[in-house]
Amino acid sequence: MPEKAFQMTVSIPLFTHRTGSDQRPTQIGRLEVVALAEDVDAYIRRSAITVHHPAGTCRMGSAEDARSVVGADLKVHGVDGLRVVDASVMPDLPNGNINAAVLMIAERAADFIKSQP
Repeated sequence: MPEKAFQMTVSIPLFTHRTGSDQRPTQIGRLEVVALAEDVDAYIRRSAITVHHPAGTCRMGSAEDARSVVGADLKVHGVDGLRVVDASVMPDLPNGNINAAVLMIAERAADFIKSQP
């Protein structure tokens, strides 16, 4: 086996059968896979997606806070004319869908922008 290779055993459902309204995959085979680390990395970079609602990636805080990205006015520190107006400024993800919260962030940003001279 090549250096830095992964070996995996993958169970593959090759067909499904119905029992009443229940449809379940039935495993009838196994597949041995050997992949180089570079191939696994390339596959992950090509196919990785999130099914979550990303939030909290642009920390809100004062310009003196080295870890913050935006201020309370949603302006990006050190960049003129740029604001972050999405769920990334949320410190925590709400329990429900984030649509209403993002709309409120957008409404607040619109108020900030309209109030500029």
